[in-house]
Amino acid sequence: MHMPPLHLRTALFTILIVSCCWAISEAQTVKKDQVLSGLSFPCGVAVDHVRETVFISDSGHGEILRLLNGKAEKVVTGYQVQPSETELGWRGGPLGIGIMSGTNQLVVGSGGAELGKDQVDIFELANLPSTLPQATLTETLPATASPHGKPQGDFYGVAADSNQAWLTGRGNPDYGWVYHLTPAKDETQTRLECQIDTWKGSGTRLPTAITLSPDGYILVGQRGVNGNDSVIAFYDRVTGDARAKFSLGRTGIVALAYNPTSGRLYGLFNDPKTPETNGLYKLVARKRNTLCEAQLITLLADPWAMAFAANGDLWVTAGKEDGVLWKLSGFEPSPESESN
Repeated sequence: MHMPPLHLRTALFTILIVSCCWAISEAQTVKKDQVLSGLSFPCGVAVDHVRETVFISDSGHGEILRLLNGKAEKVVTGYQVQPSETELGWRGGPLGIGIMSGTNQLVVGSGGAELGKDQVDIFELANLPSTLPQATLTETLPATASPHGKPQGDFYGVAADSNQAWLTGRGNPDYGWVYHLTPAKDETQTRLECQIDTWKGSGTRLPTAITLSPDGYILVGQRGVNGNDSVIAFYDRVTGDARAKFSLGRTGIVALAYNPTSGRLYGLFNDPKTPETNGLYKLVARKRNTLCEAQLITLLADPWAMAFAANGDLWVTAGKEDGVLWKLSGFEPSPESESN
């Protein structure tokens, strides 16, 4: 694929290229605190940095939870739940969630109805708790709104900034999409649209993970199929053009996030065929600009989603019918160790 000029590539991937003198391994101490249990296929987590609040998508129970001062409460209820037809076999329900910080709104993608009827909903944080019918905005993408004439749905991943959001999902399994949500007040404006054909941009199917890079690009993780390696690809926010992609050397990517205190990129892997290797990895670019090495941080059973707190602690959802919420800390190096 076409690569951008060198100066643009340098800006794009500075955040990925880190010193190799600090090698992380499973032997390093990672503090893992189980904060919640009793969840069901919790496929989403988001942090409201303003209010220091954690939101959890309790997908198999059809609910969104809010964790505040160590206590969990139901804040959105009423989602339809049904088993997924994907290899991961989750139950949805609400899936990916994100916070639009500038508008104080919660974005929820769902996968519990059927393609073309799965919803993207917006809730006012100030109005929570709420029920699904009380959403400020509900959008779907039936076949008539899809470029390939296929209904869209399974809105698995959400990445949001101050007043807009991007979601991963699928319709036709031969394609994958990133959808752009712009909650404008004018009813005549398109609010949810297919923006990025990720198969065209990456040559790999099944987009799952999504985050926004510190330098302003949309970063999408593609699981791959039939044993193909997962890849991550950078896309322009405005045009949707692919700028570059990296192979991850293994399959199963489900979540991506940048640590706000260090700028490092992390990924969650969940591959049913190799469950013994599932967990949290640091992603490090190597000299060959088509490969991104996944370095193990800690093993986790059936991880689904993650979100960083402002202080660098990492919230991770994991598990099936025995779903849990973890808080991970202690896996970043100290400034002193990196300067040596």
